[in-house]
Amino acid sequence: MMQSRNSLFFLLMALPALLLEVQMTAALAISPCGLNQHYDECGSACPSNCFDKIRICIRMCIPGCFCDEGYVFKDAKSGVCVRESACQRLCPENSEYQSCGSGCDQRNCKDELNDEPPSICTRECVSGCFCKPGYVYLFGTSGPCVLSEDCPPIIEPVDRK
Repeated sequence: MMQSRNSLFFLLMALPALLLEVQMTAALAISPCGLNQHYDECGSACPSNCFDKIRICIRMCIPGCFCDEGYVFKDAKSGVCVRESACQRLCPENSEYQSCGSGCDQRNCKDELNDEPPSICTRECVSGCFCKPGYVYLFGTSGPCVLSEDCPPIIEPVDRK
């Protein structure tokens, strides 16, 4: 009986140390990366984000934190991972997020009012915000989307000779 009391006493004395060791081991196992991320020794030099457009990327291993499957970086700078479906809420009015859109079909007001043929473009799958059908970018290939008929007129420079 005395021996069982001694065993119980030593067990109760050792229990806090054992719990502390388990907690420290768990703390060390925590990833240095943020929520919905994992560490990869050989990740992409150009990880996906909500606002990718056409991008050229080198094939090179970069160690660091990367978004888990089904997540993308919110933008190129924040380091925050969001579900790809959440990217839609980040797009400007009259645009929609596409995970595999075409960079060739992005038109703007200048394209609509200009009779020149569109520039040469490679067809590839790009993700990002794209104008909804019937809308074009006001300027360039990002920012606000407007109806074609709402594009401002092109003012030709006056030749003063």
